[in-house]
Amino acid sequence: MGRMPRCCVLITLSNIQDCAELTRSASTRETSLSGLVIIQRHPHEDDRGVFDNLFDGDLVESLSPGFRVAQVNRSVTRLRGTLRGMHYQAPPHADTKIVSCVQGCVFDVVVDIRRGSPTFLRWHGQILEHGDFMSLVIPAGFAHGFQALVDHSELIYLHGSAYYPDAEAGLSPLDPVLDIAWPEPPILVSERDAAHELLADDWNGVVQ
Repeated sequence: MGRMPRCCVLITLSNIQDCAELTRSASTRETSLSGLVIIQRHPHEDDRGVFDNLFDGDLVESLSPGFRVAQVNRSVTRLRGTLRGMHYQAPPHADTKIVSCVQGCVFDVVVDIRRGSPTFLRWHGQILEHGDFMSLVIPAGFAHGFQALVDHSELIYLHGSAYYPDAEAGLSPLDPVLDIAWPEPPILVSERDAAHELLADDWNGVVQ
């Protein structure tokens, strides 16, 4: 007896009429801090799962002209309640970054540190979680940090500049001047982040 031919099964999706329906899209909205923008991605979803366009170069170019991806970083925070931040790179290596949560849930915080800004030292807090298809576009001149709200929370960062250790800087995430309303009592802060000095009265930010 000859070998039986392999059987191929073709599954068609009746709700897809043509290729145009597979086009990914996104919308944006401003925040209370000028330049800080939320991207709401609109992924394609069907019976197989989800196809999510994490980075749209044309869209990001319209928000941050000249942006290019110089580095992609991933952070995994194991314990709920852990704080990271508030990090930035000092000029001339200050960079725009795009932050997305791909696992778990975090309270993501951005602080305006631009000298002369009308919202200087004000902060914006945003819940980012797996499945919300949301990204924050954080321009140069902002410090960034977050608190994990569940165990094993994972973020992806697209950076517009390489990492320069000599330009690394930060603010204390617990600085009373910032008065960030973290959702949960902090259970863990790294030695590096805990060592950030509290803001002096005459600190006037960074020049862009």
